[in-house]
Amino acid sequence: MRERPVVTDDLRARATSNTWLQVFDPVLEKVLGPVGEAVVGRYLVDADGRITDTYVENPRLLRPENELEAALLLAGAGQVGQDDVVVALLGAELVLPLDPSRRERPHLVFRDEGPVRVVDAFTSAKVLPADWPPHWQRRTGVELAVLFDRAGEDFVLRLCGPVGLRVDLPEAGLVRALRDVVGSGVVVAGEQSA
Repeated sequence: MRERPVVTDDLRARATSNTWLQVFDPVLEKVLGPVGEAVVGRYLVDADGRITDTYVENPRLLRPENELEAALLLAGAGQVGQDDVVVALLGAELVLPLDPSRRERPHLVFRDEGPVRVVDAFTSAKVLPADWPPHWQRRTGVELAVLFDRAGEDFVLRLCGPVGLRVDLPEAGLVRALRDVVGSGVVVAGEQSA
């Protein structure tokens, strides 16, 4: 269970007698608007307009499945930039379309969208489109950067997250981010430093 939200002067000012006072997650409210998935919970307000200790957590609150989804939500709210999303992407596991007729693994599935070639990637299994073919592969962001580098062509990674959040990233940006991380001397998990 999440901690109860602090009752602020702003909340007190919004309290109306004999009702429930909804408390919104500020990031989710900025991205989604004042909808149910952005409500953290609600406090009961008594007949005198005072907020009581009776609190109910919202089971429908949108909770990011992973750090990448959290970064996408923060970017959608303008609290972090695209570079932060790319860093989170490198460390994430993504779900991508798989072409079962192709033997080589891993591979990228391209689709043309006008003059742009697109590779779709999803932040978790929960956000997969129901109307797409049921063939998927899981790849880390690092694996994708390596595959993108080998592809030798320009295209866009369409990163799809919860509640329709979407970011289009040029493949070169992910490759460059991986090179920056490798060039910085960051130790990859499991490696020994000299």
